[in-house]
Amino acid sequence: MARTRKNPPQPASASGMGAIVGDGCVSFRVWAPHASRVYVVGDFNKWGKTAHPLANEGNGIWSTDVAS
Repeated sequence: MARTRKNPPQPASASGMGAIVGDGCVSFRVWAPHASRVYVVGDFNKWGKTAHPLANEGNGIWSTDVAS
């Protein structure tokens, strides 16, 4: 049985590629055209491999906002 998230990831609120520091969050957007899943991982989430999934925007673009 596949696991499903209660709240699917939402696309980033800021435009642009990479890490974009905003008011109260950091938006992440990357190009990963062959990926089936993408996550933001770091010491801020204790290196949780699936803690912050990115939303698939199409055309290989993935993004999300992470609260700062």
